[in-house]
Amino acid sequence: MTPINVVHAYTEAWNRRDSLALLATFADGGTYSDPSAGQGLTGDAIVAYVQGLWAAFPNLSFDTVSVVETADGRVATEWMMRGTNYGSMNGLPPTNLPVELPGADFFQVENGKIRSVQGYFDSGAVPRQLGLRVIVQPTAIGPFQFGTSNGVSMGRPVAPGAFSITWLEAKSEEQAQQVRELGREIVTEMMEMEGFLGFKGLDLGNQLITISAWESPDHPRRIMRSKAHQQGVAQITGHTGLVSVWTPLRMTTTVQCQACGKFITSQSDADHTCSCGAELPTLASYW
Repeated sequence: MTPINVVHAYTEAWNRRDSLALLATFADGGTYSDPSAGQGLTGDAIVAYVQGLWAAFPNLSFDTVSVVETADGRVATEWMMRGTNYGSMNGLPPTNLPVELPGADFFQVENGKIRSVQGYFDSGAVPRQLGLRVIVQPTAIGPFQFGTSNGVSMGRPVAPGAFSITWLEAKSEEQAQQVRELGREIVTEMMEMEGFLGFKGLDLGNQLITISAWESPDHPRRIMRSKAHQQGVAQITGHTGLVSVWTPLRMTTTVQCQACGKFITSQSDADHTCSCGAELPTLASYW
C-alpha cells in the first residue's frame, strides 16, 4: 500500500465507524494525537477514543478536502468533520445539534502502516456549536481558587426558610465526574419535591459544593428519600464531606426605581409604585 492509500483506508474506517479496521491501519505502537485526545494514544486507547466520539456523534463523518504526500512516507490531509450530537459527551446530555469542524492531520507511514497521526483543529469549536461555554481560567491564583458553577431556579418569589449546604472532596477526577452526574439526577428529583425553591452548585476541581433553597427547614429531609441520593451514598466511597441545613438570620429584598434611582429595601405584594410615582420592577425570585 502506498502512504496515500493507507491514509484513505484510515479515513474510510472512521466513516464506517469500524474501530478494528481503523486500528489495523496502525503499526505496532503507532500513536494518535490531537488537541482533545491528548498526545500519544496507542492500541486500546485509540479504540476507546474513537468509540467515545461515535457514541456522542453516531453519524460522524469526514470529508477529505486535500491530500498531499511528501518525502519519506509523510502525508498531510485537510478535512471537514460533520456530525450531530445525539449521544452524551463528557457526561452531558445530548443537544441534538449539528457540528462542522475543519482540521488537518499529519501522518508518518512506514511499511504500509501508520507510525503516527498528529491532528490539529480548534478544540473549542465543537463545544461552541453545541451551545457550551468554553472558559479558559487558572485553577488558582494565590489564595483564590477558580472553577465552574451551575444552577436551577423554580422561579418562585418566595423567601427561603432554609438552605441545605453540602461540601464534598472527591478522591479522584473520576469520582468527581461520577458525583457530578449523580448530582444532576438528584436535583432533577428535587425539582418535584414540595418546598424546593432552587439550587446552586460550585465545582472547584475535586471540591464540589451545593446550596439548595427550601421553604422551611423540614423540606430538605425529602432528599433522603431520593433514589439518586441513596444510589450516590451507596456507590461513592472514600471521600470527605459535610452535609448541613441553615436557616436565615436576616433577609432583605431590594429593588431600584428605574426612574429616580431610589433603592426600596422592602416591598409588599400590593406596593408596586415608588414614592416618585414610577412603577417598580417586578421582584425577582430569591434563588
